[in-house]
Amino acid sequence: HCRFIRPLLMRTPPDPTSFRPRDLNELMYIGKKFFGMSETERYEMVRPDVYALRLAACDVLAMPFDPDGEMLATGTVFDAIGLGLPVLRSDWEFLTEVLGDAAIPVGHTAASVAAALDDLDAETVHAAAIAAELRRDELGWDVISSRTLALFEDVLAAR
Repeated sequence: HCRFIRPLLMRTPPDPTSFRPRDLNELMYIGKKFFGMSETERYEMVRPDVYALRLAACDVLAMPFDPDGEMLATGTVFDAIGLGLPVLRSDWEFLTEVLGDAAIPVGHTAASVAAALDDLDAETVHAAAIAAELRRDELGWDVISSRTLALFEDVLAAR
């Protein structure tokens, strides 16, 4: 954290609404510093307890992934499941499969997301929250670990 923040504290903060060269240069400096960090370093800038607290304060988590893009699975979806948090999800099949009814489909275009948000109501969020809590119970470590153990025992018995 300090390697990123300490040098910034010694600089004059830029005005992000300005087009003055000094402000633009400062914004570029900050961007280069941030994107010069590894993904792990960026992730570790937020303490796990702070991350969990912020996530727990959400009513709904938005996951607007492009289903046609190249992407890896994100651990955030499992954080949402662990908290029993409903998710606004895109059409990415991974999210559809993993979240089940805990997800509120919003599509992946600006127009479809805007329409879904306009139609969003408390009942839909509440139903997804109940489904999220059920999904959490279905995918809990105690449940999954016993299924995984049973699978490997069956595989070994078949050898």
